[in-house]
Amino acid sequence: MTKLSVLISVYHKERPEHLRQSLESIFQQETPADEVVLVEDGPLTDSLRQVIRQMQEHYPQLNFSIMLGTEKQLQKLLEKI
Repeated sequence: MTKLSVLISVYHKERPEHLRQSLESIFQQETPADEVVLVEDGPLTDSLRQVIRQMQEHYPQLNFSIMLGTEKQLQKLLEKI
């Protein structure tokens, strides 16, 4: 069976409620994701970190959080692919 992964980039200007809505939408899809990878594209606010922690408690598929260090690093990483 094929594994479905979802990649989401999050950065400090993201609104916490939008992140929550996005994640809830992913987990409510007809074909559920096996994993959801959040990429922290630079430092995040405490509010965003709180949303991530809360969502990880409810959805075990949200099992990765990668810190890239500075904003725009995900864009540079994806350009190499």
